[in-house]
Amino acid sequence: MLNKITILFSIIFFSLTGMSSFSQSTEPKMNLKNEFHASYILGPVQPLSNFWGDIFNSFFTSTELTDKNPIGPIEIGYKRTFEKILNVGIKYSYLSYKTEAVKTESKKLYYTEDKTFHTIMFREDIVYVRNKWVQIYSGVGVGYSFLNGIRRFTDGTSPENLDDRKVAFQFNLIGLRAGYRFGGFFEFGFGFSGVLNLGVTYKF
Repeated sequence: MLNKITILFSIIFFSLTGMSSFSQSTEPKMNLKNEFHASYILGPVQPLSNFWGDIFNSFFTSTELTDKNPIGPIEIGYKRTFEKILNVGIKYSYLSYKTEAVKTESKKLYYTEDKTFHTIMFREDIVYVRNKWVQIYSGVGVGYSFLNGIRRFTDGTSPENLDDRKVAFQFNLIGLRAGYRFGGFFEFGFGFSGVLNLGVTYKF
């Protein structure tokens, strides 16, 4: 899986490098074209992407599922301005949580799952308002989400490895960034970057 992540990063990096070279050779110089961000995500779709599998498993094992101890999703990313209305970039998010399955009748713990999601997406934003202090935009993202985990049973059954990958997506209906070099932002949408994404950014 690590090799696939490395390949995906390489493809996106060289794509961005090529686009950057083209932009610099054809467009006049602009200030503060690069931007890094770090954020916390609310309402991610990753748990929902495993919803039907969990429901299927719960039905046939007569268990109740509960998610506990979430870490994240935490997101970091980079984007670059290529046109006055176009931002292109890449972002990575990390999510970890535990699932407990309890037998419906006996109320005894049947198994636990430790799940970790690594999600990488290529993003593109269309900017409606851009000035020195405020930017308002909408955007989309696409990439891959990788699940690693383990299911541990309480009855002595051998543990099961959880390994899955899915196409990741994000539709941002609206995003707003305020600030010059250092700033804050929020994005409202649906997908692997959540319903609400809140964070800080730095432009240079």
